[in-house]
Amino acid sequence: MVKDGWKEVAEGSQVYAENGMVLRAIVDGRLGSVYRWDSKNHCYTNACPVKYETFRKGFREDRYIVK
Repeated sequence: MVKDGWKEVAEGSQVYAENGMVLRAIVDGRLGSVYRWDSKNHCYTNACPVKYETFRKGFREDRYIVK
């Protein structure tokens, strides 16, 4: 299980995980969020809260973004 706290996912982007869930994000010092690609609607949708492991895998596969 991932420890609670801020995790850097890319330069200038961090996510906050608590109890194994991503709850919020910071991008370039501003409050942001995590979005998931919705192939049905062909757009990104808000994904918070999301399991940290799910986010991490999806981020590597370009299905999740932090914006």
